[in-house]
Amino acid sequence: MAFKDLREYIEALKKTGDLAEVNREVDWNLEVGAIIRRISEGKRGPSLLFNKIKDYPSGYRILGEPMVTYRHLSVAMGMPVDSTYKEVLLEYGKRINKPIRPIVLNTGSCKENIITGDAVDILKFPIPFIHGGDGGRYCSTWHVVILKDPESGWVNWGMYRQMVHGKNLLGGLILPFQHGGMILSKYRQAKKPMEFAVAFGSDPLIAAMGACCPPYGVNEADIAGGLRQEPVELVKCETVDLYVPATSEIVLEGIVPPDELKVEGPFGEYTGYQCSIPQPRPVYRITAITHRNDPILPITNMGVPVDSGHIIFSVGVAYDAMEILKREGLPVTGIYMSPESALGLLVVAVKTPYPNTAAKIASCLWGSKVAIWTPKIIVVDEDVDPTDLSQVFHAFAWKCHPKNGHLILDMPGTPTTPFMPPAEKELQSMTVCCYDCTWPKGWSVYPLKSSFETIYPDEIKRKVTENWTKYGLE
Repeated sequence: MAFKDLREYIEALKKTGDLAEVNREVDWNLEVGAIIRRISEGKRGPSLLFNKIKDYPSGYRILGEPMVTYRHLSVAMGMPVDSTYKEVLLEYGKRINKPIRPIVLNTGSCKENIITGDAVDILKFPIPFIHGGDGGRYCSTWHVVILKDPESGWVNWGMYRQMVHGKNLLGGLILPFQHGGMILSKYRQAKKPMEFAVAFGSDPLIAAMGACCPPYGVNEADIAGGLRQEPVELVKCETVDLYVPATSEIVLEGIVPPDELKVEGPFGEYTGYQCSIPQPRPVYRITAITHRNDPILPITNMGVPVDSGHIIFSVGVAYDAMEILKREGLPVTGIYMSPESALGLLVVAVKTPYPNTAAKIASCLWGSKVAIWTPKIIVVDEDVDPTDLSQVFHAFAWKCHPKNGHLILDMPGTPTTPFMPPAEKELQSMTVCCYDCTWPKGWSVYPLKSSFETIYPDEIKRKVTENWTKYGLE
């Protein structure tokens, strides 16, 4: 069964040993962020529940890194905690291909407190100052921003960062190629304000869905239902014509004016670097806040891997890439986006059907939304397990021709990319590269891999395997 809310998920993490509670008072100003960052870069987990936040009443809490390991994602999906990446990827694919439409309730726990008008104050909640050098306090790092296309009525759920400018004003980065950016451009062209809602804290798979990239026009609420294997329960907002998850811990509502900008950033991003240039960006004017009693604000501390975003992106983006390639008829045998690459490297294993297959793979992916997040692609032969980086590194070192094994292109990019120089950031242009680590088609003889599986006769392998313990080896 799916988790009803964030609190049920927290209890499940306690049972699996994947949650630690911090009962000592901590400061929202950098201390919370530093604690999360240190544990993300060290043990990579557990999630952290901060129960006492300086300057805030008892009961107002922060959940740091709700999904920082594959164990956490397995718990969220109701799978065994020791599920492998391949098992999670396969199950993820099965579920999102069986969407379930949401249902609408009259009310929900997110309506326990309703604040409107002059009483609206986002700083009522313990919004952290996450990284040293950030442009301000960021409330939105593990959440869903909800927007509606003014032409089709399609509703988009996305995870777009938001910085606090004032008690009822946020600002954030929405890129033109993101679905939220496409929707916003329509409102701007019509010179009309765009309604928005932000939902914090519900079933963690709902926020995870906001971080993934289904095609434009596909309802993330339906896909989230499939991922949960139960419909998402929604309730209508108080001041805008949008619906939010009924068990959200905190909900913001309001409008994005078509012509109002305010400088936002920088922010320590998913790439592990703080590199987006502060610029005038859209603002969100909050008209209402609803929240549960004793609300819990979930956050992720984006930075050097691994954080919660790296975990869900490494599954969601990899699966999307695999589906794109299969639709093109490419015989993909495996795919992996290591969370340690912070989305920057995708490994594709393929049964090479013809020369320049790697170039075909790269062209398919770079023609899709996947490429925006993945500037480097490694293509390996089917005998390489893409999740085993020792095999991948070996193929990269000795199969990729130093001169002929690269495909390099310039294409649109994101200003959060660290290796882009300032001129490219302004143009939002990015250089991408594919490394062909497959044997070229047409060779009369291919080098034989000197491994246990390939270089010994079957009878010797069978004898060694059967007598392994008799050798005194475990």
